[in-house]
Amino acid sequence: MAVRPRRPSRPHPRAGRTPSAADRGDHRLDDRAVFPAVVYVLTSGCAWRHLPPSFRGSDPTAHRFTIWLRQECSTNCT
Repeated sequence: MAVRPRRPSRPHPRAGRTPSAADRGDHRLDDRAVFPAVVYVLTSGCAWRHLPPSFRGSDPTAHRFTIWLRQECSTNCT
């Protein structure tokens, strides 16, 4: 019986790409829901990852704060 070499499989078309929020089924949190979490972190000094569960996730909140900060600095820091 002869052993044939395996054909290399083709990579998935989206291989190496980070899935988008739509791909994961995530939805964007409303700014009004994120703002109290930002205020909580800034006033309490806690880390983003230690936000209470009532704030619905630390990663989106920290990311949104970073975006807001960059937008504010790009318009007012020059």
